[in-house]
Amino acid sequence: MNSYNNYVSYSFETTKPEKINYYKLYERNPTYAAIRFILECCQKLELKPSTFAHAATIFHRFHKNLERSDYDKFATATASIFLGSKVNENELRLKDLINVSQVTLNREEFFNEMTNNTWILSIRDTIVQCEMFIMRVLDFSPQTTLPHIYLLNYINTLENWLPDEIISQIPISKCAMSLLQDFFYNSNIVSYAPDEIALAVLVATFQIYGLKIPLIDDHDTWFKIFNPDMKIDLIWEIIDELLKVFEVEEGVQNLL
Repeated sequence: MNSYNNYVSYSFETTKPEKINYYKLYERNPTYAAIRFILECCQKLELKPSTFAHAATIFHRFHKNLERSDYDKFATATASIFLGSKVNENELRLKDLINVSQVTLNREEFFNEMTNNTWILSIRDTIVQCEMFIMRVLDFSPQTTLPHIYLLNYINTLENWLPDEIISQIPISKCAMSLLQDFFYNSNIVSYAPDEIALAVLVATFQIYGLKIPLIDDHDTWFKIFNPDMKIDLIWEIIDELLKVFEVEEGVQNLL
């Protein structure tokens, strides 16, 4: 896990620091707004990048298992952060989460109400109740295997295979981890196995830089060295889902 956090520490430094109107963003795309909110809160709380991944996964799994879709996504997103910190054993005080989440959503309201104990207790109760609701919906199994461990293993193997000049000039691991973080904006990320996601992200990275594996005859299916049963159609299906994130981001760019 420490290796993973070292690899993706750069990801948390690239998010724009400007104030985002999450309510307007929510009107445009509720899921994108909620994941962006989770990411910003995790940054401000200085949580591990893997905690963000766990929180986003919990959020997506929870909402995919609901028959109704009218639950407040910011409330469930906040509870997902709290639960994700527990799953990832990343210490987080509920008081700190309340402060950060509320000031992120509405700074003026937070400073007007920060001395109102009734308001604070109401927020606290909402998060705790949401956390218990999420646990019930997930059958009390919030743990999940993240794609990152597979991706790191694949990258380590390839870095021992590729020429040194490619490794020194092309940021393969940085690009792959960045793409993987972006994929968490798409709720369909939880529809695929973690090793499938890792391979698709790696293929997308190699496509971006036009890289080829030495001593491999079929450059279109080189990923089969890691998973012989992996179908190329599934690879491109996952990449298509990843690309949808950038389409959504382009559509909400004026709100970021």
